[in-house]
Amino acid sequence: MKIAVASRFRHSAGDLHEFLLLRAFHLAVRFLKADLFLVSDVFCAAQEDALFFDSIEKSRAHRKITIPFYCVNDRESPFGVPDSSAVEVEGGGVKVTVAELLRMIRAAAGEFPEFDKSPFEFITIEIEDGRVFNRMIHRVSLPDEVVGRLTDFHIHTNLAYCSENMTVPDALRMAQLTGLKAVNFSEHSGQLYFSSEDYWKFRWTMNGRNTPEGYHEQKRMAEYDSLFRRYSGLTGFTHGFELDVDRNFTIALDENDRHLGKVNLGAVHSLEQKEDLARLKCEFLERTEALLRYGVSILAHPFRIFRWGCGMSAPEDLFSPVAALLKQYGAAAEINFHSNEPYPEFLSLCIRNGVKVSLGSDSHNLYEVGFFQPHLALLRELGVYDRLDSVLFRMQE
Repeated sequence: MKIAVASRFRHSAGDLHEFLLLRAFHLAVRFLKADLFLVSDVFCAAQEDALFFDSIEKSRAHRKITIPFYCVNDRESPFGVPDSSAVEVEGGGVKVTVAELLRMIRAAAGEFPEFDKSPFEFITIEIEDGRVFNRMIHRVSLPDEVVGRLTDFHIHTNLAYCSENMTVPDALRMAQLTGLKAVNFSEHSGQLYFSSEDYWKFRWTMNGRNTPEGYHEQKRMAEYDSLFRRYSGLTGFTHGFELDVDRNFTIALDENDRHLGKVNLGAVHSLEQKEDLARLKCEFLERTEALLRYGVSILAHPFRIFRWGCGMSAPEDLFSPVAALLKQYGAAAEINFHSNEPYPEFLSLCIRNGVKVSLGSDSHNLYEVGFFQPHLALLRELGVYDRLDSVLFRMQE
């Protein structure tokens, strides 16, 4: 059994540390395969500070995560979260309370790192037959060697229909807490022209707007422009679009709106020829090339549509032609773990052929901004971590 422990969580409403804790939880559960997440010595100086627990539970419910998350309050905390000290859990083959489990882990593994300051560290340990072993420290902030060097090119805003809690100023504060150099906001362009229902049912077309075939246009592009005018005094970011492409291979961006994007991503979010694999692959390549021909800098979450929309793994015989298209048009391939599993074979092929890779969190929740632990682990696996400067896509200064 693997258990993750974050200790001394000191939260003040507005410091955004609850999203760092939420990141630790997702890192532990999804990527470190923890069976249980414990937070000890939680200190809340005000009643509103304790509301962070709701953010955690909301995220767990949204992603249907059943792994338990338990908090134990600091005895000196004036206000507390639901305290789980007396809850019984399975601890390496025996039933113990959460409080007893924490004492057992501390006695065997030593003191816990403190989660109340950068680099926001927590531990994982394993328990078997009462034996505690394999203590490892993990950090939520970026590794020291890349702090101030990386850009998250795929951040959504509050205008996304799929946004959970995104705002421009909070995303920038999360970037700073994490250790990013900069971020690029890239909103779904189709969502800025069409209603949520029409967008998600993929029945819109750019060429047939305001017709029975294309559905009514709901213009929100002015809001997107206004959003960044409002925050023009802030630094550390650029903005563009995650460009959609419709069934006619038309890019979802009017020419008079094109100036709003400095760094644009392109994404295939729907495919229609599902009854015939050969036609499906042809459609995917046509949509992909339409985006690249338009001039996107980054191909977002390559091949994700096959798992999401077709219930299948990406056909591997598409890897070479897509890598060739990226090289031809000078675009980068994105590493993206947002409800997604990248294909290492494809990324390795891109790197061998001189195609840059881009880091994108695809943030819809603030905890995701700069959440690059899995990205960096994949780059280590690919053997290029020691030469990031030559591998990663970067904005032109």
